[in-house]
Amino acid sequence: MNNKKISKDILKQFVYVLNIAEDKLNELLKGYDNTQEELEKLIYYAYKNYSIENTDEELNLYEIKKYDRIDKIDKSVSNITKELSNTEVLAITMLLKKTYNESFNRNIYVLENNLKINAGVAFMKIPKQVIQNVIEYPIEGLTFSERIWANQFKLKNNLKSCIVDGIVKGKNIRTLSKELQEKMDTGRDNCSRLLRDQVARVWDAGQQKAWEETGVVEQVIWISTLDGKTSDTCRNLDGEIFDLDDAPDCPAHVNCRSCKAPYFKSIIKTRFEQQNRKIIQYENYEEWTKDNTT
Repeated sequence: MNNKKISKDILKQFVYVLNIAEDKLNELLKGYDNTQEELEKLIYYAYKNYSIENTDEELNLYEIKKYDRIDKIDKSVSNITKELSNTEVLAITMLLKKTYNESFNRNIYVLENNLKINAGVAFMKIPKQVIQNVIEYPIEGLTFSERIWANQFKLKNNLKSCIVDGIVKGKNIRTLSKELQEKMDTGRDNCSRLLRDQVARVWDAGQQKAWEETGVVEQVIWISTLDGKTSDTCRNLDGEIFDLDDAPDCPAHVNCRSCKAPYFKSIIKTRFEQQNRKIIQYENYEEWTKDNTT
C-alpha cells in the first residue's frame, strides 16, 4: 500500500470526471452561442424594419412603440432565455447524477485495487432520493437549479434592458451588438462557474459515501493542483491530513480544483481478511467495472 499512489489514482479518476463535465459545459456554452445568434437576429430585424430610411442605424421611436413592438421584443427575449434555462437545468441535473455514481464507484475501485480488498459494495444501488438530496442540497440558501433560474432571471433582464433601451435610444447597431456580447459572456461565466462548482461538490459527496460504505477510511489528505492559479486557501491546505469527519468540504471556493484522497498510517487489517472474498488486481477501471457488473 502506497499513500502517494492512492492519491495519484484518486486524482486521475477526479480528472476523468472533470473532463466529462467540461464536455457537457462545452455543449451548454454552444447553447449560449445559439441564443446570442437568435438575439442578434432580433436586433437586426428591428433595425431593418423600424429604421427611418432602412439605410441608417437609428430607429424611429414612434415606429418602435407602435403595435406593442417593444412588448413583442420583450416576450421574445423571455422565451429565448427560458429555453436556455430549461436546457441548463436538465443537462446539469443529469450530469450531477452521473458524477455522484462515478465518484462512488471510482473511489471504491481505487481503494480495492490499492488495499487489495473486496469491499463488496461496488455498484451498490444507492436510493434515488439519497442522490437527489445531495444534488439539491442548498448552498447559501439556494439549490443549484434555483441558482440557475436566479442567474437566468438576471441575464434575461439585462438582455431586455440592453436590447430595448438600445433600440429605443437609437444606439449604433455595432455598439448594441457589443453590449449584447458582454451580457452573454456574463451568462457564460455564471454557467461555467456553477457547473464546475457543483460537479466538485457532488464528487466530494460521492467520495464520502464510498469511504463510509467500505469502513476502512479514517483519515484523508487534501490534494491541490499547484500552479499559478492555485488559491492561497488550497495552497495552504495541500498535503494536510484530516480525520474523515473533520475534513473541509470540497470545493473550498469558486472554481476550486482540489480534492481529497484516503490516507493510511499503516497497513490496513480489517474484517475483509476474514471474508474470504476473491481478490483480483485490476489493470484499469474498465476491467474492474466489467467484473463487478456481470
